[in-house]
Amino acid sequence: MSTSFPALTQAVPPEVHAPEDDPVRVAWADEQFALYGASVSLWQKNLVRVVHRANGERPDLVEATDEGCTHTATVASTGLPTTSLVHRGAVASLGT
Repeated sequence: MSTSFPALTQAVPPEVHAPEDDPVRVAWADEQFALYGASVSLWQKNLVRVVHRANGERPDLVEATDEGCTHTATVASTGLPTTSLVHRGAVASLGT
């Protein structure tokens, strides 16, 4: 799912040689960790399943489970963008 991160990312990627404590680097790293956490959360809630594990050449390949498709359809019925809702909902659930 990490290949989807650039489409979901709000933070600007840091300069390559930016120091560790650079505010841009910190914001970007925080967001990346939140997105990885959201990915794990989706898997833990059985909304996605791993079809093929990462092999060093590509990341895990995942697909939505039946439950995940039902959840996405329910979210989509609100009229808000599905990716935004799934992203926000998954990231928000990390704090609970």
